[in-house]
Amino acid sequence: MEQEPILNEHNLAESESRANPICFAEPKQGHELNAHNKQEYPPMHTDEIDTPLKKPSVLKKTIDWLVKYCWRVHCLLVLQTFIIVFAMFVSPGGWFEDVTFILFGVLILLEIVLLVMLLVQKRWLHFFISLILMIGFVVVVMPLLSFLAMSAPDGFAKRHPIPDGLKYEKPLGYICTEDGSVENWEASWNTPVEPTIDSTDNYSYLQIWCGFQGGIYKYDFYYPSLPAGTIFLRCFEAGKNEPLSVDRIKESSSVNLPAINSFSKIVEKRQFTIYEGDWEEYYAVRVEVWHRDSATHNEQKLIEKNYLMDGWMR
Repeated sequence: MEQEPILNEHNLAESESRANPICFAEPKQGHELNAHNKQEYPPMHTDEIDTPLKKPSVLKKTIDWLVKYCWRVHCLLVLQTFIIVFAMFVSPGGWFEDVTFILFGVLILLEIVLLVMLLVQKRWLHFFISLILMIGFVVVVMPLLSFLAMSAPDGFAKRHPIPDGLKYEKPLGYICTEDGSVENWEASWNTPVEPTIDSTDNYSYLQIWCGFQGGIYKYDFYYPSLPAGTIFLRCFEAGKNEPLSVDRIKESSSVNLPAINSFSKIVEKRQFTIYEGDWEEYYAVRVEVWHRDSATHNEQKLIEKNYLMDGWMR
């Protein structure tokens, strides 16, 4: 009968060494480590291990792209200028023109941001080239663009069709066809026909005459009796009731008058200008005659009439 091995400290250590073959033996006596066989390792920095690499943000990437390809922003601004001119003449007053102007403003702001970034990053060559181009654009292109914007059609009449069934008159001094186009303008202007004024018909008290250009008009006004004060006009688009050239028409059409006690012609050929609209693009305008009392400062509407009129193009 075999005897079981007696476990003691020596046998236990030997069994553990066999179970774990990878172990480090203690140095024997007389073989202590000295300075020559010691290996030194650089200290470990936990920050380098635990902290991941930071990726550049989208904003920084965008700024770097703008600085690197700044010439593309300049080209986009020039291209957008041509698109604006195209939109002003092809789609006046429409959504396409509005979008082009918004994009143009965004590109102008982008140019300013680009100049600041080039200055901060001290890219002097790109900064001075961009600055010179921006100054040239403001001095040369912006005035030209402003002139084109003033002379381009605004499409007001197209957005404001004449309401069906509306009763209106045509200004005196030229002949208009039913669609609003002018016929023999010079002949009709050279031989104007004076209208017949009926003191019992207040509808005839106001008479509008055409001026020497589209959008420029003159008016005559008759009235029985009025206190001293000021006569002036207010004009509205008849369909949507939009006020037209409010301050300019009020100022140019104003006439001061003394107290009137009998029916008489109190305003003669007073000129005013409607700026909304384009030449020979006619729409319905409601012309109102107002009186402002010089003593009480109260304002009173005396008469209103609808006319077929166009706007003055700068």
